[in-house]
Amino acid sequence: MGCMMCLVQNFGSSHDVLLRYRLSRMLWAAKLSEQILDKLRQQDASVEMRRVEFVGPQVGKDLVENGALALLLVSIGIAC
Repeated sequence: MGCMMCLVQNFGSSHDVLLRYRLSRMLWAAKLSEQILDKLRQQDASVEMRRVEFVGPQVGKDLVENGALALLLVSIGIAC
């Protein structure tokens, strides 16, 4: 499907799931989301998509940097 890594998590009720996936360079987020929805609807026609979110590389980079800084500060706080 073009999905390099895909993680499925329960979200809300037992009938709701959250799909997290990393996009390949060849596919746009909207196109991949539609492909996944089509595949799911082949199994169950009542499947519905509630929303699609995309986190770009800059946001991911910021999260990693902020997380590393927080870890460093906590480590210093514990050591003192």
